[in-house]
Amino acid sequence: MLLSFDGKKLAGDGKSHSEWPIHSEIMKKRPDVIASSHTHPFYACVYSACEEPLPTVVARSGIQPYLPPRYTDTSELIRKPEQGRAMAEALGDGTAVLLRNHGIVTCGTTIPEPVLVGIALEKMCREALVVASSSFKWSLPSPEEMAAKRKGGLGIIKYDSLWAYYRRKLARAEALGEPLIGTQPVSMDSL
Repeated sequence: MLLSFDGKKLAGDGKSHSEWPIHSEIMKKRPDVIASSHTHPFYACVYSACEEPLPTVVARSGIQPYLPPRYTDTSELIRKPEQGRAMAEALGDGTAVLLRNHGIVTCGTTIPEPVLVGIALEKMCREALVVASSSFKWSLPSPEEMAAKRKGGLGIIKYDSLWAYYRRKLARAEALGEPLIGTQPVSMDSL
């Protein structure tokens, strides 16, 4: 579906989502962004209620957002352009923002990028919650270590190979008839 920046449907079928200002305001502020995503993954939604910055417990790739910002103005749906603008301000030049008690928004310069950032962010939130709930002493890489890792191998973002991995994983699940993976498009009218 194609919408104008003021939410009017220009092309496509179905009903547009009420939180369109999330996407329009990011794209107005960030000409480099061509794709954005707003989702409600379980661990990220839980972590969005935390006031602590999200730590990088396991540094696995440059795709992971480092200390993603939080949008804290409201936990309500972002249905007004002024809310979308404030959320885009919180995002800044990053690829992800946690929406307080709500979910996440990710964006990128390719279509796969917000998907991959969202997957990485969900893993980061799960890891942070698990380690914080343990009774073990634990540590984080220092900001200097993280900067060095990003400059080295972690900074080389291999979106194509990671995207291909998830596409293969989806194809295997669909071939096996995995019940949690839908193989038919869902009609908005059926919801």
